[in-house]
Amino acid sequence: AVATVSGTGVATAVGNGTAGVTASTGGVADTAVVTVQQRPYKLVFTVEPSATLETVTITPAVRIGIQDSLGSIVTADTAPVSLTLGANPAGGALSGTLTEPAQAGIAAFADLAIDVGSAGYTLTAASPGLPNATSQLFDIMLNFAQVSAGHVSTCGLTMGGRAYCWGYGAAGALGTGDTLSQGYP
Repeated sequence: AVATVSGTGVATAVGNGTAGVTASTGGVADTAVVTVQQRPYKLVFTVEPSATLETVTITPAVRIGIQDSLGSIVTADTAPVSLTLGANPAGGALSGTLTEPAQAGIAAFADLAIDVGSAGYTLTAASPGLPNATSQLFDIMLNFAQVSAGHVSTCGLTMGGRAYCWGYGAAGALGTGDTLSQGYP
């Protein structure tokens, strides 16, 4: 079915195409053919971003759906959808293809990565004429290229080129500007 019809006779598109509407009163019936077309109403994350390592592609691919007011995907829509970082707790940069055309109402982003590890990132999806959508919170975990362990402290260099030190912090040994010890990067 491409449309639903209310008790008052209002036809609402759930797909694109034509539908026959038959009405009767007083023993007389007639049929009208109506053409219906879904209208884009909002963006939704159909596949949310998942936790991954910094500089590593987020999998599975993030997918954004263009929905009508009833929550059905507008399969004829090919509008561009763009992604940006929403919540950005560590000043990370989002890389990959950041604008994709929808195909059958879905825009897929298969090569996204963030270069700085932290908890609490979100993505924001935008498409012309529609309100923005925000993903659920997700984490980007540190991805160490090198680690050097000492007697009382450890330092590591991430794939994103950031240095972290943790352990015993007396006399500023961790390079954080204080003398506090840290149990993790």
